[in-house]
Amino acid sequence: MLSTAQLLKQAKVHLLDAAIHADPRGQFDAAGYALSLDDNLICGVSRELFEADFREGAGHELEVKMRATHSSAALVVNAFAPWTKNPSKLLLADVTGFNSIRFEGVFPTGLGGTPPHLDLVAYGPKPIAVESKCLEYLTPKNPVFSRSYDTIIDSRRDSPWFGLIDLLRRDLGGFDS
Repeated sequence: MLSTAQLLKQAKVHLLDAAIHADPRGQFDAAGYALSLDDNLICGVSRELFEADFREGAGHELEVKMRATHSSAALVVNAFAPWTKNPSKLLLADVTGFNSIRFEGVFPTGLGGTPPHLDLVAYGPKPIAVESKCLEYLTPKNPVFSRSYDTIIDSRRDSPWFGLIDLLRRDLGGFDS
């Protein structure tokens, strides 16, 4: 049985192999980073479809992160950028008829600090948000919740999601298998 570290390494190798196979002209280093962001984009996806949204985001993905074959930002761009020109054709969670798509959608909480940024938000009759993950689940991190969440007193406090904050503060292993 592979350790998580071995599985992560193997997954990165397979993603690099797949990227090279998809476009043999692309140039990548041994760590799986494209020498140019364009080398990590699928055919038909160009920077003009997403770059402005990422420039306004907080993660600075365009500089280095998105060049990785294991980048969740590249995954969401390659999966959804083709619909930026015609978002009404996108189908997400049985919803269609979107009028716009935004990468790095900002969702202020009313609390201090950097607000959450979701990888994709499709706006329309019923807005749908997408948070993209590629290999992040193979590098677990302990969740940290700012004490500013304790100041929330509106209806968000009654959400089942909000209850998870206290659970995870008490028992970080609460969701380990």
